[in-house]
Amino acid sequence: MLVSTSFAHSPQGVTQAGDPAAAAAVMGPYYPRMAVCPLATLMAGGPQACQ
Repeated sequence: MLVSTSFAHSPQGVTQAGDPAAAAAVMGPYYPRMAVCPLATLMAGGPQACQ
């Protein structure tokens, strides 16, 4: 996959400081996030209910 220099949220723009907050600031909405969600909540409300 080729990198687009105009894509501001690219992981290539993250410095190697080991700081997750800095990575989240650069990647914005594309920063991977995780949530633990009961299956019943997921089935009832979909992925948006698990945030």
